[in-house]
Amino acid sequence: MTILLMLTSYKVVITMFIIYNTTKSWQRVPKLTFGESFMADLISRIGRPVFGEDTSVVERHRRYFIELVQTCVDNLSDLESALRPWLDTLGKGHAGFKIKARHWEAFSESLLFCVTEWVGPGRSHKETVKGWMVRDILLFIMYNNNMDLSLSRLISLYTSNLPWSLFLTSTALHAIALITSPVQAVYKWYRRQSSDSDTCLPYICAVVGSGLWLRYSVFLQDTKLILLQAYAVTMQMFFLFALLFYRSKKRRLLRLVSAIGIILVFIFYYIEGMNEEDGKETTGRIASAAQIAGSLICPYLIYKAISSRCIDFVPLAPVAFTWIMELHAIIYSIGIDDFYMLDIKFLRFAFILK
Repeated sequence: MTILLMLTSYKVVITMFIIYNTTKSWQRVPKLTFGESFMADLISRIGRPVFGEDTSVVERHRRYFIELVQTCVDNLSDLESALRPWLDTLGKGHAGFKIKARHWEAFSESLLFCVTEWVGPGRSHKETVKGWMVRDILLFIMYNNNMDLSLSRLISLYTSNLPWSLFLTSTALHAIALITSPVQAVYKWYRRQSSDSDTCLPYICAVVGSGLWLRYSVFLQDTKLILLQAYAVTMQMFFLFALLFYRSKKRRLLRLVSAIGIILVFIFYYIEGMNEEDGKETTGRIASAAQIAGSLICPYLIYKAISSRCIDFVPLAPVAFTWIMELHAIIYSIGIDDFYMLDIKFLRFAFILK
């Protein structure tokens, strides 16, 4: 009971602290400058075409944004009730503009960036950073103490578009199983204490392709894709290191892997110097080209199988499973309206079908 009272009083103190610091810092922020900084950062993240060419549209959104933040600051003790009318209006007003989840994520990131990075002339405004950062901590505490409510909301979101949610779940499960499938090859290398019988090309191409798509998914700000590609890169690097570990002649393979790693670092460094839109487009093109090159391994393996009259290294089950996975990826690419993903997935689908 004593611990419960201590935790309850702690939350009250934290809440009062947040309200005081957030309100105080917001009063000292020049609203016009802050709104302009926010819109500039948001446009840099999602691109100018979202707002069109009319400058009055950007100005109108800036005013709405300031009003929204002001509403939040004035109603910190009951944000849910204060924000409900705003969220209803925003949802209905943007329904026909192809606004995706990544746009709302960019909105949130721009808000936090501008609040925490804003520095007034001659002052550091420590209470600005302190107030908004502690508010994040409070939200984390509230989330952990209201798991039932959060879980019910997650279930509601999942069932709001059940066919698409089930499709995404199926895609994720297929992808995880497919990415993990080379474990059987690692087990074979372990039993034989040698990986000399297997070519390194599929594993190298998989790491390169997944690494580039991971960077592309960061540009898209799609959490699901980022997690999936991060898992893919981790597992494929493990398979490549296992292949290298059980290789009898490591030097040649090590030189090849090192050279490809240096090229990838150079590509990522080059992309980092671009603006977001150009970087995303360049990454998409390079990732597509890399996976198209990787897909050409399939005809090469078929040629090798015909010439050696042995196809035990290309079993039917993994090929069929990959074909199903690529079909999932094509549908997903159409669903998120992404040309680069659709292009490469369709080509890979065609190669596997052959």
